[in-house]
Amino acid sequence: MTKRTLLLELIELLPTGAREILVHGVGDDTVPVSQSEAFVERAEKIGDKPSLIKLHGIGHYELIDPESEAWPAVAGAVLSLFDLGDSLSVPNRRTVHPR
Repeated sequence: MTKRTLLLELIELLPTGAREILVHGVGDDTVPVSQSEAFVERAEKIGDKPSLIKLHGIGHYELIDPESEAWPAVAGAVLSLFDLGDSLSVPNRRTVHPR
């Protein structure tokens, strides 16, 4: 299965009615950020309200590395799904520039 095929299959599942938070490294040369942008655009058109967090200076694998600069944003996005308080809320869209 190609990355494009996977994106198309995920888009076919829309709308989910669930909270969707996508975290994507802008420096990702494995999966271009345009794929997450396309997903968000489609989801919004059919009624979902996804969030897309773009992390500048972050590539593909930093998102799964708990020691990376990206990890606080990833962990915050996941924890926000549990509604643990406003301090962890994720806005509809944002761009983060890790230190």
